[in-house]
Amino acid sequence: MKKDFQIPSAEGICVAIVADKDADGKKIWSVGLFNERPEAVFNVIINASGSGFIKGKEKQTAKVRFLMDELQPGEFKPFEILVRDSIELTNTYWITFFSGNDLCDKKIQVPPKYVMLQKRERIGHTNKVGVVAR
Repeated sequence: MKKDFQIPSAEGICVAIVADKDADGKKIWSVGLFNERPEAVFNVIINASGSGFIKGKEKQTAKVRFLMDELQPGEFKPFEILVRDSIELTNTYWITFFSGNDLCDKKIQVPPKYVMLQKRERIGHTNKVGVVAR
């Protein structure tokens, strides 16, 4: 019976983390979605959470939901600021969206210190540079 169902691909939606500055000029990390698909996606829901160990103590962040009405091809849209301690955690993003009439779902996990360890790349049609988790 499972063979009768076609599961739509959720490929091409990525989490991008870019270095930015806050209003005081301090360095911050903006987390956003990046659309590598050739078509726009709609009604995007992101469930974000983090867990792991900081200085030997187990930590878990609150589960937070974000909503984006639309994400165009090549577009990067930030949805949260990654606080310094969260870089030490595994951050998990469940992303659900519509592509045409298909409902797609994807889980992206960003390992601890991923921002520090990965090669930077240009994010879509922006002048921003950061790391991408696919």
